[in-house]
Amino acid sequence: MAVTAGLTSTWLDTVVGPVEVSEEGDLISATVGSAGTLRSERLRNEAGDVMTMEGTGFSIALQFDDASAELAPSAGTEWSDPDLPVNFSNKSGAVGRINWNGD
Repeated sequence: MAVTAGLTSTWLDTVVGPVEVSEEGDLISATVGSAGTLRSERLRNEAGDVMTMEGTGFSIALQFDDASAELAPSAGTEWSDPDLPVNFSNKSGAVGRINWNGD
């Protein structure tokens, strides 16, 4: 959270809600309570290999394993909350493996 704390001027209270995640092949989708939905699909090249990025700022900051991320555009992702000034939608995205713990 230290990385994002400097980018945020106002913190809202935490809201608890159900999270449902599904993964079918290259498609990952999730629903987070009434706050939003996520849809992300891995990109593949002509040979069928997943396209990746390594050493990017976000993959390092979010501690992705090997600082590597698979490209996975997220067209159809939308977030909304009555306490936020605007709804948020996204088209870019990546998938990475992280190993966070409570230490």
